[in-house]
Amino acid sequence: MDTSWSGPDLASEILAEGQSLADLRDEVAKLIFEKDFLVSRRIPHLLNLYTLKFGARECEIFELETRILMLRRQIELVQVEINHQRELDLEEILQRVETMFEDNAQKIEVWREAIKESTLAFQGESLSNEDYLEFKNNYLFIVKKTHPDINPNPTEEQLELFNLAVKAFESGDWLVMANLKYLVEVSETSTITLGPGELAEAKEKLSQVKTNLLAEIEGLQKSFPLNQLALLESQELTKKKIKSLNELKEKLTQELAVHQSRWLGLIDTHKDSCFSHYQ
Repeated sequence: MDTSWSGPDLASEILAEGQSLADLRDEVAKLIFEKDFLVSRRIPHLLNLYTLKFGARECEIFELETRILMLRRQIELVQVEINHQRELDLEEILQRVETMFEDNAQKIEVWREAIKESTLAFQGESLSNEDYLEFKNNYLFIVKKTHPDINPNPTEEQLELFNLAVKAFESGDWLVMANLKYLVEVSETSTITLGPGELAEAKEKLSQVKTNLLAEIEGLQKSFPLNQLALLESQELTKKKIKSLNELKEKLTQELAVHQSRWLGLIDTHKDSCFSHYQ
């Protein structure tokens, strides 16, 4: 620790720097909360909301697009065999096409599961405004006292309390958060006085943490689903989006019917050259 400084002017300057560092810690704590709130609460909520509003329609559209692409590929493979005057092994062709689109099939299954999970998530109870404010303030308090970026060289107990607070924040458990705040309060040790050089170093590190957090938050706000916030909050935009998806679904349904007719017609025309039965 730097103990070489003395004098009233320098002491006043150190007090001012100490307050500046405290203010910077408050800023960083708020940014940490904002980022954690976006990642743990806001983004999952918006993902669920987007999935509930548009997920089923978008999944249907993707399924239609996949079926159209599969039919096109089946027709192409059959046409190749016909052009080479070879017998048609439809089972082999269908299996090849199915293998080509395995990733699409898996994506559809994941999509359907996400729709189920989003529906269940919206059935849960949310915090009241009063409980949420207490939840937020308790988490901010814990972050300022125990977060490694704000408090270098934390004790094992502080790290344990911080990690428990992160889990409570992610699960929205405000009762656990309240208890953790109490434990942080009773675990506080006496404040260590920093010298001028140490204050400057601490401020420099925190300033870099602040810069990084601002960049992370900006990146999150520009990415999905936060970049869809205007759409999700506007009834008019939501209706337009749903109408557009319904129109696309209708168009793809008609296109699928055309390809199915072409496929069945092709098989019927060349059924004598097939040695596997097509259902």
